Amino acid sequence: MNIENFSKLNILSLISTYRTNLMGIAMLWIIFSHVHKQISLPLFIKYPFFGLGFGGVEIFLFCAGFGVYFSLYKNSDILDFYLRRIKRFLPAIPFFIAFFFLSKITSIHVMIGYFTYQSFWIQKSAFAYLSYIFLFYIITPIFYNIINTRLYDLKKQIYFLLLLFVLTIPYWNDWRISGIARIFSFVIGMYAAYWCKKKRLLSNKNLFIILLISAFAFIGLIITHSLFYEYRIKYGLCYYLMALFVPGLVLSICLIYQKTGIYKDIFYFIGEKSLEIFLVDSMVVMYLKYISPIEHILISLIIGTIYYYFYKKFSLLLQNIQKKIIFKEV
Repeated sequence: MNIENFSKLNILSLISTYRTNLMGIAMLWIIFSHVHKQISLPLFIKYPFFGLGFGGVEIFLFCAGFGVYFSLYKNSDILDFYLRRIKRFLPAIPFFIAFFFLSKITSIHVMIGYFTYQSFWIQKSAFAYLSYIFLFYIITPIFYNIINTRLYDLKKQIYFLLLLFVLTIPYWNDWRISGIARIFSFVIGMYAAYWCKKKRLLSNKNLFIILLISAFAFIGLIITHSLFYEYRIKYGLCYYLMALFVPGLVLSICLIYQKTGIYKDIFYFIGEKSLEIFLVDSMVVMYLKYISPIEHILISLIIGTIYYYFYKKFSLLLQNIQKKIIFKEV
């Protein structure tokens, strides 16, 4: 596929096609980042593929924003939207219980914090991604309404993103709450879905601009890590730079898939089970710190996959029991 033909293709629609594959890539990137200290590789290889592993979280947030926009577009019932999001997070509950037991947590307010996906905001770092994304899901209907009814041209959308940038600057200096700045990636994902719904095509010029911004953002990430490594401010700066890097990265991956389909099935397989793999990986990081990188990766992928199928069958069993009870009552 030549660059001249890009304008004839609805590139944004490829994000919807390959969203699960992107989540698989993001999950592997996160796992690799958790073992990067134990791997000896040249810096130019180790840094982008291992050292910047938090970029996997940004891809997740981008894909989540893209997905929830269409979820609300298809079904605008807000209560139903929240119930579906909560249901998707239920596989985390057994891991929370195991975490309480292994960490000897007996505080009721801490337990409630985990069960309501607010743990990161009460200064508990385990399973941080769930706290980010759950908070963003809660305010999704507000952003959905703003994007659809208020920000109907690109100029207003840019102003709105700049406003988000300014409003989240105060959270940069404390890494415990700097995650709020990650809403940038989530909202950009919603915008991508908005333009996809409008069936707008990306011109060659716009695609080039997005890729150029991503390239400069990547350079900025390297500089930020180098100059501000010992300073807390690096968290907020890196989240924004990664949010600018991710759209170009995502589009590039989608275009590669469109042309080659390389490793498509493998990444789809992992992406489909990304939540369960994430949960296992989080436990490995906390309690199996001294295993080899290969063992870490294999345990996360294999146990996560087993848990995915186990939970899926358990859910189907509960649904069948519920149907039988309802049928008897009728």
